[in-house]
Amino acid sequence: MVPDDDSDAVVVRINQRPVLTSRTLLDVVPEHNMHRQNLRRAENLRRFGRLFPVVVSKNWEYTRSTGKTLDESWCWHVDPMCPDAVGRAAPSKQFQPFNITQVVLELISGRINASTAGFCRRCFWLDDINDTAA
Repeated sequence: MVPDDDSDAVVVRINQRPVLTSRTLLDVVPEHNMHRQNLRRAENLRRFGRLFPVVVSKNWEYTRSTGKTLDESWCWHVDPMCPDAVGRAAPSKQFQPFNITQVVLELISGRINASTAGFCRRCFWLDDINDTAA
């Protein structure tokens, strides 16, 4: 800013709030890749509107108290056409469905992370399986 009396220029800081125009939430947070990815995953989950489990494996477990029981490992999917879910059996046990709003909030806040077991790498985490290191 240059004063009217031809003095030296003065730097003036004007506090301005960022304004969301036609940009998306992913454009507003460009420096934080993890948050951007979680927003992308949350939007994908919101678009499909549900999580459902499929059985990945079944194993017999032997314990002293209950004897022989069938233990099922599940994987939760978002997309019914996910290659990892198509053709897999539904769980034989009753399950409590996830509250989608709660899962979206936990994704955005970072409480659910990629080390969380039980969610599909392809359709929930939106990872390309070929690009992940084993």
